[in-house]
Amino acid sequence: MLLRTQPSVAEWPTAVRYLRFGAFCVDLDQRRLLRDGQPIELPARAFDVLYVLVHAPHQLLTRERLFELVWKDSIVEDSNLTQAVWVLRRALGDDAKSYIRT
Repeated sequence: MLLRTQPSVAEWPTAVRYLRFGAFCVDLDQRRLLRDGQPIELPARAFDVLYVLVHAPHQLLTRERLFELVWKDSIVEDSNLTQAVWVLRRALGDDAKSYIRT
């Protein structure tokens, strides 16, 4: 059984399975990131951060808001978000600068 953990943001319509940006595709059902059809391994929380960011493109999300959405009802250190964003940027490679700005 596949456990699906997702941050507390509005759900995509059930017909939406894939989100595409640049060379990337986010498979919402399988909770995975693909680049040119090849899977990129992401830890669960890094995927959750990605999910929140693609859900709110071109919006400024504060650290506090990201903590609310990704680590709802959990007490975590600031470094958890820093690490998740670092992993996500590494997975996106050179394209990360176009997609994630701080």
